[in-house]
Amino acid sequence: MPRKRSHKAVAVAAVLAAVVVLALGGVASAQCPAFALTANPSTTSPDSTVALRATGLHDAYCNPIAGATVTFQVTRPGDATPSPAGEGITGEDGGAEVYWNDTSLYNGYVARATSGAAQASAGFSVAPGRASGTFSVEADPAPHVAGNPVTLSASAIKDAENKPVVNGTIVTFVVTHPDGTTSTYSGTTSGVTSSSNTAGTSATIPGTDNTRAGTYAVAAQADDASSSTTYAVWPGPPVADLTVAADNARVWESATVTISGIPSGAITVELTMTKPDASTYSASTTTIENGASTITVPGRELNQIGTYNLAAAAKDQDGVTIGVGSGSFEVSAGPHEYTDCSSSDDIQGTSELDQGELIPAQEDDPDPDAWHPTVCVAVRDDVVMQPVLFWGGHPVNPASPQKPCGELWVFGENKYDSDGVRGNTTVC
Repeated sequence: MPRKRSHKAVAVAAVLAAVVVLALGGVASAQCPAFALTANPSTTSPDSTVALRATGLHDAYCNPIAGATVTFQVTRPGDATPSPAGEGITGEDGGAEVYWNDTSLYNGYVARATSGAAQASAGFSVAPGRASGTFSVEADPAPHVAGNPVTLSASAIKDAENKPVVNGTIVTFVVTHPDGTTSTYSGTTSGVTSSSNTAGTSATIPGTDNTRAGTYAVAAQADDASSSTTYAVWPGPPVADLTVAADNARVWESATVTISGIPSGAITVELTMTKPDASTYSASTTTIENGASTITVPGRELNQIGTYNLAAAAKDQDGVTIGVGSGSFEVSAGPHEYTDCSSSDDIQGTSELDQGELIPAQEDDPDPDAWHPTVCVAVRDDVVMQPVLFWGGHPVNPASPQKPCGELWVFGENKYDSDGVRGNTTVC
């Protein structure tokens, strides 16, 4: 028959069983739920409430800890340090909850929960919805004179909960002109950081789109929101006829343009010159004497042979055009004879090249607008050559040589384009 166990043996077995249970409890602690923090909702609208709940506070044996204090903090967008969000007392499930109401700032928040050595964090963001309803749009104050720009401003752009929309919301302005044609412009909201800001943007209609007098209708759209307005453009003042003239010139030589007949009240004269290849050069002046102004076009801009067309406009202090005029002049090839220049003290000698005679110029060039400040070259028909002085393979200023002799190379067919070597010589 089986051996009967003593009471002492039973007691020892019970102790051993308890030890095993404790050991198993220690192993099970590695599988306990982690102390965690959640923010609900994770994305919310401005000025709403977010629930911050900490869960899973337990001991080493996965026993939930009730009655413990959990401290909550929230770092707001743009802040370097967290702000207190309150304290919660854990219940029987080891969880605690507080509510965060300061959601006026847009973008991301970071929440933290701490209880003893246990720590957890969670993020949530605040953002408004799409633009909805209506907003304000208006043109800058009248009068709007034909040919002048007009600025359109949109403001108070909000979502369905009456909160300002986020940065980057695009507002489109469609402008219907008096003749029925339309043009479209856009602006983007910026500078919105909280629900206390006002979301808005603007777009400027250039004067070239405001040349016809009459009523202009504006339709503005941002997401699901819209608005409209009108503005009137009035005829500008009478425009004077300007006389624009310039003497014919030779290629690479400067030319003086004279604008006369400028009306009283003009403070600026603008000149646009169109070259034979359709490229343009622009200049302006505020010097007006006895109804006339002069503008000098530098020789580097007269680098083509042919007809140069001129257009001038006189404008008042508001930028309104009160005088216009046009003219033209011819630019011809250089002389067939060679140009004779004085030799400098530093460089002596001449060189016969395949395209003409080259003679170094004075160090103090009498024509600062010439194509090269220190060397004079021959011009033969429309061929202009560019001399470059090399000392030991490196270009230097020909007026101030570092050595007594050097090689003078002539490149290209004009001031700016090097189309190949035309010749070279030694100059001492």
